[in-house]
Formats: sequence, structure tokens, C-alpha cells
Amino acid sequence: MTETQSLDYLESRASRHGMTVHDLMEMTPDSVSDCPQEAAMFWEGKHVSHILPKSEYPQYAHDPSNMMPEDGSPNMARGATVMTDAEISAAHADNQYDAQLIDVMNTCDTHNDYSLPDLVPFLGFV
Repeated sequence: MTETQSLDYLESRASRHGMTVHDLMEMTPDSVSDCPQEAAMFWEGKHVSHILPKSEYPQYAHDPSNMMPEDGSPNMARGATVMTDAEISAAHADNQYDAQLIDVMNTCDTHNDYSLPDLVPFLGFV
């Protein structure tokens, strides 16, 4: 995906939730936010989850502070219930891990924030 395609994709993802690209990037892990291609790769694997479900709290449906990236399966399994602190923490940890893998495997930015040895403990080799 080119930089222009990546930016178009991010704009599309943000607008579907009433956000700007800036809002979307504010919730994107730092290790991939420095490169549009990495950010797009990250968001291709994530849902925009609502901490307070939009069906129960429609007043927060388009509030970026009520949204966060999360894998689709836990988001869909939770349905219209409020995210617990444990679910928020698990999503944050998973987001950091996924972003680090993307950062290591992609070379579009001028530096990688992580190297493969940094990830070895997370991969279960230690």
C-alpha cells in the first residue's frame, strides 16, 4: 500500500466513526504512528471498540475518548456491554504487541522503534 493509499484508508476508517485522522492517530500506538503504511496495517487488523457501548450510551457514540482499537473477536464477543478495566488493559497490551510486530517487520520509516530481540520475551522464547 502506498503512502497515499494508506492515508486514504485511515481517513475512511476514521470517518466511519465520526472521527478525523488526527483522532484515529491519537489512539494508534506510537511505534506505528510515525509511518502511514504501518498505521494502516495496524488498523486493518483492528475494530474501533466503544468502551461504553453506543447502543446504551448513544451520546458517546462518536466521542473519540470512548473508542479504542481492539481485535475483532473480543469486541464482537462482548456485544453491548461496558468494557471492563481488564478488557481495556488486555486491548492496550495486545495493541502494543501488534504494533511492535508491525514496526519490526516494516521498513517504511527511518527507524524501527523495536528490534526482533526486543520482542523475543513476548514471543515465548525466553
